[in-house]
Amino acid sequence: MKLDFERISGKRAKFNLFLALLVILALLGCYYSYLMFTKGYYITGMTNNVPWGIMKVLTIFFIGLSAGSLILSSISAVFSQKQYKQFARVAAYLAAILLIGALISLGFNLGRPERVLELFFHPNPESILSWNALFYTTYILLCFVYIFVMEKEMQKTIKVLGVIAVFIAILVHSGTGGIFGFIRARELYHSSLTPPSFVAAALSSGTALIIVLLALTFKCTNRFLDPRLLIKLSRLFAIFIIVVLYFLIVENLTRLSVYIFKDNSRFCAKCVELDLLTEMDTPNDTLRAMVEMIKEYAEDYEAQKGLFSKSPNRYHHLPYIERINRCKSDWEVLEQIEVRYGHIHL
Repeated sequence: MKLDFERISGKRAKFNLFLALLVILALLGCYYSYLMFTKGYYITGMTNNVPWGIMKVLTIFFIGLSAGSLILSSISAVFSQKQYKQFARVAAYLAAILLIGALISLGFNLGRPERVLELFFHPNPESILSWNALFYTTYILLCFVYIFVMEKEMQKTIKVLGVIAVFIAILVHSGTGGIFGFIRARELYHSSLTPPSFVAAALSSGTALIIVLLALTFKCTNRFLDPRLLIKLSRLFAIFIIVVLYFLIVENLTRLSVYIFKDNSRFCAKCVELDLLTEMDTPNDTLRAMVEMIKEYAEDYEAQKGLFSKSPNRYHHLPYIERINRCKSDWEVLEQIEVRYGHIHL
């Protein structure tokens, strides 16, 4: 399949209007970033109870879009799917730009953006954040080299770099998921399934981005887009969504977790999903006390179900409460709990 690439030449008033709109949005983004940087991130709604503002959310979202875009860009080279070649360049370009945007967002969120250089000057081999600094830098350089070889039609090099690109993209977003999955500061995300579920989510979001971009670009430039390509991409998108749902379902089937950790001479237990905490002298006593606390809370919840099921911080407890109330003994309650031992940040 022979493909001819050409630049989009904007000679119409609508094109210039669209560019002007993008410039205005960029300037507004710069202005509000300046306000956040000078006045503080409280203006975005961040508080001690809500420590994740829009900047962190956008960082993770952009990294996912970037990884998914790069993997899709590599499909034509790695799997010899020539019909995907027509968007390989723009997908690789998006992968680089989106990751750069994510890192800029993250840098502003630090409050002291220049301190990001500490990750390079003082690397810590035991820190996943330090490893990610290396992964992200390699990823961005690879994207631009990959774009260059595609522009030059260096077929053998394209295939080699395509394979490397898939590996690096999976590694990068697995590292991002690992920040959530392996660092126990946020118990809800602490799971070995978090990195692969992040990769699956990246593939689905990246595919969705490419579908929207192709449809809009070809329509706005009056070019023909083979509907069979959109159908194939839509099928890929459906598969990736199913994989994401699979990970979510499997992860939440055993989601009633109890973390037992040592606090000086005492042992504490925390049930994350029900927000319960207790402590005793030994791990076994702590676990038994937590089981009793869960049973008592389930009974109390059932007695005040009309009130608790509508409470903003308790309504999501209902599925767990129904499971616990069906248990006939402490052993059956224990079967509903996944116990983990270690250190944890409250």
